[in-house]
Amino acid sequence: MGLSDVECLARCLENAVLRGGDVGSPTALLPYTQERYLANHILMAAIDKLHKVYTTDAETVVWARSVGVEVLNELDSIKAAIMMSAGADVKQLGASWNVSADVIRNTSMAVDTLNAMVPALSRAVLGGIGKLIAQVSEQDPKSKAT
Repeated sequence: MGLSDVECLARCLENAVLRGGDVGSPTALLPYTQERYLANHILMAAIDKLHKVYTTDAETVVWARSVGVEVLNELDSIKAAIMMSAGADVKQLGASWNVSADVIRNTSMAVDTLNAMVPALSRAVLGGIGKLIAQVSEQDPKSKAT
């Protein structure tokens, strides 16, 4: 049982007591089952896959496992996301999570700026090309004859 399970179960039992119900009845515990079923099965599936990956001696799997751990070790934002999904406090994750959030925010702002600039730039470029074509057409005697 994880801390999230304990918290949910305590909340369900507290609600049953506050309503005057039986804490052992299936209806008192039903919210716990509904809330924690998916999260528990996702965790169990992930642990099962990790068990399979770490109990094999196949060279390719061992190599992929080693490379995956090295890559994961270098990506602080992914480590922080994994820790958050496991219940870690975001404030205690340190500057790496803040840096990742800043990178995402700054990238988004840069994309917004480029999206705002593209129409003006395209009008300027197309206008300049149009002026050049007009100048060439005025200077070319063949274009006046047609």
